[in-house]
Amino acid sequence: MARNFTPIPSVARALFYYDGEHLRNRVDRYRGVGNLVARAGDVAGTISKRDGRRSVGIEGKKYLVRRVIWFIVTGADPGNFQLDHRDLNRLNNCFSNLRPATGSGDNANKRRFRTTASLPKRCRRISGTVLT
Repeated sequence: MARNFTPIPSVARALFYYDGEHLRNRVDRYRGVGNLVARAGDVAGTISKRDGRRSVGIEGKKYLVRRVIWFIVTGADPGNFQLDHRDLNRLNNCFSNLRPATGSGDNANKRRFRTTASLPKRCRRISGTVLT
């Protein structure tokens, strides 16, 4: 099932820059009147407690940092392509670590989930230990 991503607004280039390793704020960011949220030059975005991904807010909407980096470096919106991390580290958003992928290609590059099905026959797992 294809995901529909919201296009990244062109104002992202005025708000952020990519220094080769991190997405950084180009200008001071405020919430409300006079409440400084982030200074210019700080690493942009917050890490989600739910899934461990870094995202930034642009014009009231959240965007994944890796998609904004792709937009800034290539000049093109990734569209409906997902961006896959080569090293499986969600916080390593270096451009060299990102690659466009389809949903099935992204699922192929995941860590293996260990279940009892991955154990030899007649073995079962009880609270972290393997019994034969």
